[in-house]
Amino acid sequence: MYSNSRAAISYKDPHGYVFEQDGKFYRFVDASYQNQYDHLLKSGLYQELIQQQLITSFEEVENKSNSQAYKILLPEQISFITYPYEWSFRQWKECATVFLR
Repeated sequence: MYSNSRAAISYKDPHGYVFEQDGKFYRFVDASYQNQYDHLLKSGLYQELIQQQLITSFEEVENKSNSQAYKILLPEQISFITYPYEWSFRQWKECATVFLR
């Protein structure tokens, strides 16, 4: 059974949220976002962004109890977390470049 509890870092998206379970972060995708989610996958944009290393990959996992979820995603887990206030100018520049691409 997955948690319905949002992680504190996940507060702006009206169509989903991030939650933590057993030391892993998951993404809840609300049923209201079904059309957009399906379009992302069918359009080829998701694969293109992965190939260009502009986003992290994810896999769909079994929805073990949340009937409001369209999908539960398990993103590639990032083992080392940094915060923007720790970044050098070069790291900020790289982040901005990826964002603009």
